[in-house]
Amino acid sequence: MQGYLLIILSVSMTIPLLIAFKHQEASVFAFGVSVLATFITGLLMKSINIDSNKFEFQESILVVAGGWLLFCIFGALPYILGAGLNISEAVFETMSGLTTTGATVISNIEGLDKGILFWRCFTQWIGGMGIIVLSLAIMPLLGSQGGNLYKAEVPGPTTDKLLPKLQATAKLLWFVYLAITIVQTICLYIAGMNFFDSICHAFTTVASGGFSTKDASIAAYDSIWIHWILIFFMFLAGANFALHFRLITGKVNVYWKDVEFRTYLGIFLFTTIALTPPLIANSDKPPIWAITDSAFQTISILTTTGYISADYTQWPTYSQMLIFLLFFVGGCAGSTSGGVKVIRVLILVRSSLGEIRKLLHPQAVFQLKISRAPVKEEVLAKILAFFVLFIITIFITALCLALTGHNLETSLSAALSCVGNVGPAFAEVGPTDNFAVITDVGKWILVIAMLAGRLELFTILLLFSREYWKHK
Repeated sequence: MQGYLLIILSVSMTIPLLIAFKHQEASVFAFGVSVLATFITGLLMKSINIDSNKFEFQESILVVAGGWLLFCIFGALPYILGAGLNISEAVFETMSGLTTTGATVISNIEGLDKGILFWRCFTQWIGGMGIIVLSLAIMPLLGSQGGNLYKAEVPGPTTDKLLPKLQATAKLLWFVYLAITIVQTICLYIAGMNFFDSICHAFTTVASGGFSTKDASIAAYDSIWIHWILIFFMFLAGANFALHFRLITGKVNVYWKDVEFRTYLGIFLFTTIALTPPLIANSDKPPIWAITDSAFQTISILTTTGYISADYTQWPTYSQMLIFLLFFVGGCAGSTSGGVKVIRVLILVRSSLGEIRKLLHPQAVFQLKISRAPVKEEVLAKILAFFVLFIITIFITALCLALTGHNLETSLSAALSCVGNVGPAFAEVGPTDNFAVITDVGKWILVIAMLAGRLELFTILLLFSREYWKHK
């Protein structure tokens, strides 16, 4: 399995190789060596005779974690050979791309070769739908055993199977993913972006990634149309992709019938409206730009995309607090967003309100329901466990960063950003800064945090449990 994944990665690298060759850039050598090294290693690993058709869930965890790490290690080669990054920086940048976190250590982004710029954005597009889901879409060899790999990579509250066969589901999801990418590319090009920037930003929008080809991110584009196109497609990327597919098949009311989507829309609208008045009062721009910036930064942080249209650390404290709270939410389950996910937050809130009602009416029996369906006790227990682990992981990561010499605000916000796969944070890693300030040891800590967050904690944390290895 790992060999096939590396072969897929080597084929992916040929696209930026061709771009670099077309523009006669120095990174041609970097990508040429990377393609060969990755392809040869993939062939060697593929030649090892392992019965890959009998994955139990425990083996699937190793395959998924190993697959992501291999993608990260070999995906870092172009940065080391073609962008002058050291190993820690290159691995950090690659993991940030593949996990769609969007945190960067590169200061002069516009000075990079087009091949490198394309690779940064393309890694997010690959990671957005998931490496294993990609392999399921194009590799029939796993058959029914692919289900364990799928569950290991997508362990969230919902793993919709739109069709009986998992491979068919993966192909449908990738079809929707590709279709949205193409439509957004066309829209951005019509709005005034050049074609290269359009396709790069489409890659990182639909993946909820946030890498840009500009040092100032989206603030570099003084076009309200470009900003609203990105707002719309970030919103789409943060919704459950199963809903998009069902809309294509003719189910028009599918969005409004979904309680998670309605909650997601409500959070977006409420926060945008709440942020707008202070921005109008404290800005010299026309009111339409205040509305645009509030909507843009709300959906960018809510979906964990991490694009920047304005420096939110310069906004009033009240506005910064609202932005900070969005770091704990994320998009919908089944989307490309990171974070806790709206459905988990919704269930936790309703469960808490139910406990308050039980205090008032001790003898009454209350059943927690979502969309008229009762929430099972084991589902609620898993959601509570996830949220507790999410908070604990953030604080442990922050503590480790503090031990490397970073201050409290930088350590805590960087940890929250990377575990939640958000991208920008506060203090020294705020929206106008980057993660280059983090020590090399700190970068490796955040690499693990990003991967744990992308695989929703359980998959990675199981590898550190004694029970897992005893069972093995």
